[in-house]
Amino acid sequence: EGAAPFGEPQPVPVESIALQEPLYVSPDTRLGDVARELAAGGRSACLVGGPGAVLGIVTERDVVRGLGEHGSGAASLAVSHVMTPRLVTVADTELTHEAALRMVEHGIRRLAVCTAGGQMRGLLEERHLLAAGRETPLAVLAALDEARDVAALREAFAGVRGFLLRMASAGLPAARVARLAAQLHDRVLLRTLDMTVAAMPIAAPAPFAL
Repeated sequence: EGAAPFGEPQPVPVESIALQEPLYVSPDTRLGDVARELAAGGRSACLVGGPGAVLGIVTERDVVRGLGEHGSGAASLAVSHVMTPRLVTVADTELTHEAALRMVEHGIRRLAVCTAGGQMRGLLEERHLLAAGRETPLAVLAALDEARDVAALREAFAGVRGFLLRMASAGLPAARVARLAAQLHDRVLLRTLDMTVAAMPIAAPAPFAL
């Protein structure tokens, strides 16, 4: 089973994590103004629309991409042109490891947290879960990604089986445990491939896929 580098899971609700109230901007707000608002508030993302009608989300990465794609005129571009209209949410009564798994499944770093009454409480970010020190899929993925050689990757992978068993014991449905296991094994495979390619004495003679 190997030694797990992670602590015991603590199935606590998302509402236990303190969040800033969401920052809203209108869809016609200029990208340059959004960038200034994010910087002034120390935010990495904001919601587009209002409390009663959220149209999407825009992140620092979206702003940078917009500036890169649209050049000198990007600062005057309406934020609606670069926002992500698909907003993935989590109820504040759901558990933190469920929230982390949702991030992994959707390939995102933030979830909009909704109260039982349907109000938007804030944005739960990957950093909130990692900073809380709780065992989550994000912490496991981070350990795999940070492995710099095969020995370190082997050590990180040694804790995966125990982690999955603990997630099942904490109440994660079997189907989701299976999906998480597949995602973690895929990440190990990709990290192994990266290390193998980096260690090759000469470059591959042609592009390849795995």
